[in-house]
Amino acid sequence: MSSTASPGEGADQTSDLPGLFSRSVRKPPPVYDYAAVPDRVAAERAQSGAGDTALLKINVRGKKIEEILGENDDQEEDVKTDDKVKESKEIQKHDRMAQVKHEDSKPRQINFETEARTVFVGNLPSSTKKQVLKTLFSPCGKVESVRFRCAARPDMKTTKKVAVIKHTFHEERNNINAYVRMSTVEEAELACSLNNTQVEGLTIRVDMALKGRSHDNKRAIFMGNLDFKTQEEDIRKLFSKCGMVENVRLVRDSTTGIGKGFGYVNFVSEDSVGLAIRLNNQEVCGRKVRVTRAVRKAKPGKVMMAGKKEGKFKDKFDKKKEGKYKNNFGDNKKRFDRSQSYKKDKKNVQPEGKAFQGLSSSSDKKQKRSFNKTVQKNKIIAKKLAS
Repeated sequence: MSSTASPGEGADQTSDLPGLFSRSVRKPPPVYDYAAVPDRVAAERAQSGAGDTALLKINVRGKKIEEILGENDDQEEDVKTDDKVKESKEIQKHDRMAQVKHEDSKPRQINFETEARTVFVGNLPSSTKKQVLKTLFSPCGKVESVRFRCAARPDMKTTKKVAVIKHTFHEERNNINAYVRMSTVEEAELACSLNNTQVEGLTIRVDMALKGRSHDNKRAIFMGNLDFKTQEEDIRKLFSKCGMVENVRLVRDSTTGIGKGFGYVNFVSEDSVGLAIRLNNQEVCGRKVRVTRAVRKAKPGKVMMAGKKEGKFKDKFDKKKEGKYKNNFGDNKKRFDRSQSYKKDKKNVQPEGKAFQGLSSSSDKKQKRSFNKTVQKNKIIAKKLAS
């Protein structure tokens, strides 16, 4: 049996097919947040390095992109510098040589208000503690602070701060310096009266901190060729015979704290300088000391002015110079040849005869050695002072 559909039913099915494909359900359009789009665009532009002037005018959350990019750059630089500082600190924690180098290269910051009421105390025993200095200077006024300086580190891997805390110093150095800050300038000036006081067998030097480099050269002598191990007491013992010694200054290396081989002695009276110079070539710690007057030398790149003397004698010197060289350098100037002015006349020079059997035929006599009474007198006085 075969089943056949009627022509009416097939026509209905074909008419329904186009209706199936014509039906469509539309979804609602998505909602986007366009406020976040400029941030993404600005980040892409910043990474690629393209600067568009139009984007600089776009506001993002109340700020311009130019300001945002600038803040990001500053933050990156700050992060880099912080990282470098952290790395250097980590290196210094583990590397002791780096700690010593950092301590020596650290710049000194001077506060003139506090330094004006601070006194320098030199030639203190290495075993001195802060409480000893506070007790010593308390009669002069209120002591605000005490700090030790110029310590001789035992090796190049120990900082001065650690050496002072642990009291471990170089074996060839037995003294240390300190700075004592008083409450007023008047108290600091009164504290200078403690100069030449004995502390545990050493004579200390007390002076104003800001006046440490200004000394009267007329009352001072210079010492050279000193042994590096020489101490202040060795120098004071030698020159105390010439008069009252105000202070002894031995120049030391800032890194090691050991002497450089020269120093200065300041006397109370100018007459002591003349006696001290006669002690030249006297032995101190196994070496002959060179003693001369202290002279202020000009530093390289600076010119020292004569001051009042220049203005006083300038006119007289110019007049004498003008009258002396008026004939030679007047209107009729002559040109002199160096070769002609220093050339000897060969005609007047007589040739020397040849030596015969070790005897010289020249008529020149040997010069006698001059006898200087002043030199002999100074040697006699130096021997008496040294004995």
